[in-house]
Amino acid sequence: MRGGEADAFADGAFDRAGDIGVVAQEPLGVFAALADALAVERVPRTGFLDDAGVELVGMEAGGEGLESGRHAARLAGSDGSPGVAQGYKTYFLQDDEGQMRQTHSVAAGLDYIGVSPILACLRESGRVRFEAATDREVLEAFRTLLRREGIIAALESSHAVAGAVREAGRMDRDQTVLVTLSGRGDKDIFTIAEALDDPGWRQFLERKTVR
Repeated sequence: MRGGEADAFADGAFDRAGDIGVVAQEPLGVFAALADALAVERVPRTGFLDDAGVELVGMEAGGEGLESGRHAARLAGSDGSPGVAQGYKTYFLQDDEGQMRQTHSVAAGLDYIGVSPILACLRESGRVRFEAATDREVLEAFRTLLRREGIIAALESSHAVAGAVREAGRMDRDQTVLVTLSGRGDKDIFTIAEALDDPGWRQFLERKTVR
């Protein structure tokens, strides 16, 4: 697991050299959370994009579940459809008349109706597999990473962690995956405190905010 931006497959050249050197093998897959603010122009330059032996997996916001309608998964599942809005064509969460639908995610950076056309192209070409993680899975992944590694991950990045944890159950013990991780979850501490309903966390924040 490498540090870096929560971008989709960003800093790939650094990760490729660094991670292969650390684990002495090429990762089976690269997991990334797909935030609207990601630097999409960096995706084609990733160190793994042209390596067919490494699967790329983009994690979207599954919210309360794809079947609930309360999510922000444009490419995972079947709710997203091609459309034009805000000057560009891509996949949007929209109704039959092209009106944009309400979205939901515990992560503000993933709570958006559209997705980068570059990522839409990668999906249509089959180069990237897109999955969705629910709010519940994301919070559990956040909690696991915090307890085991001491990293307060952003909720956006925690989607990628949730996807990697899910995938790990189907992998051999000697296989590895690379997860892009921001490690900057301090912006989410109030949202996390409310979502986890942890009295100790709430008390800690209350003490800090009154200073």
